[in-house]
Amino acid sequence: MNHKFLQKAIYLKRSFNKSNNLFIKEKLKQLLNDQGL
Repeated sequence: MNHKFLQKAIYLKRSFNKSNNLFIKEKLKQLLNDQGL
């Protein structure tokens, strides 16, 4: 994992923490796919 990925993940978690947890999971899954993990 690189620093930018962690920054994005933390940003998404904070931004949507009070919103939809499923949305967060989908976004994180998308980020992981973008990282090729």
